[in-house]
Amino acid sequence: MLFKITTLIYLSVSCLLIANHEDIDLTQKLRIEELTPKNHYTFTLGIDPAIPVNYVMEMTPEEIFQFEDKVLWVPDGIKFKDLQEREEISSPILAFRPSYNFPQDSMLGFDQKKHLDRISDFETALEKEYNKKVPLKCYFTNWGSYPVMVLETVENAPYLRMLWVGLNNPDNRLTCLIDLYGPLYPNEKQVKAANEFWNNFVQNTKELPSPLFIKSQGQEMHLGYTIVKVRDKKAKVIAEQRKRDKNYRLAVIPLDEGIEFTLDDVDEGFMGLKWHHKEPLMKFYGYFNVRGKHNIICEQTTSVLTAEVDEFTKVDPKYIIKGFYSFGIAQ
Repeated sequence: MLFKITTLIYLSVSCLLIANHEDIDLTQKLRIEELTPKNHYTFTLGIDPAIPVNYVMEMTPEEIFQFEDKVLWVPDGIKFKDLQEREEISSPILAFRPSYNFPQDSMLGFDQKKHLDRISDFETALEKEYNKKVPLKCYFTNWGSYPVMVLETVENAPYLRMLWVGLNNPDNRLTCLIDLYGPLYPNEKQVKAANEFWNNFVQNTKELPSPLFIKSQGQEMHLGYTIVKVRDKKAKVIAEQRKRDKNYRLAVIPLDEGIEFTLDDVDEGFMGLKWHHKEPLMKFYGYFNVRGKHNIICEQTTSVLTAEVDEFTKVDPKYIIKGFYSFGIAQ
């Protein structure tokens, strides 16, 4: 089966105004990557989630939720089978999945008036489900450039907490639904623990600093090369300029089996972020073909900070991109 996905990185104005981040270790593991399945979703949230360090990812079995199965963030050691009886769950659990019910209205975020008008419909649906009025409160916040809409029950029976995060993708307006999964009718002690957990998560989750944000979207940018990650496969994309003749070395090297790159075009640009601000970079337009259980074509633009070098990095000739371009000769 073949899937085609388009990877685009949307950087907001807020990203342009943050610090230089020169001291950030770009090779570090990102917590959000460890909490997101590698072969299921075509997106990754560029956030540092404010949840305890002992929380890990637990997948619901595919036979239950099929393609868009839930991802659960749970204390280490808890398995899906331990969560069958919702009223017996002793620790707050977060469920994470794509959502089309509350789309992001624009790159500016959610249309607050429109969504607030929809809350009454949501309350009506809950009233039918629980045979009682279930008043809700809705408010809006943001995690950096990510708009967030939060929905909570006013009373604690049932106890519901959920939020939608806009993914800033104007093509599909997709959001990510994250809800607190636990007892619907908690006791006072459980309510106190759940409120503390939820409020900390909503208030203290942050967008990653721009270099790590870019990495979370699949491009780990270093001077002279970018490590591209498509699902669980990686490739190294090189851009160098030789000092003595100003010629370029461009290359795309697979780091794993089962990943190939097809180039459509290459062009020169400049970094717009504070990080490496106005430094030259090379933009590779094309697509990665990833082979595996499902074959995936990922169309994307890969950016590489161009390194000025005395001599080119030695590369297997079959991976070198050659040609005459507007910016110079690639050899």
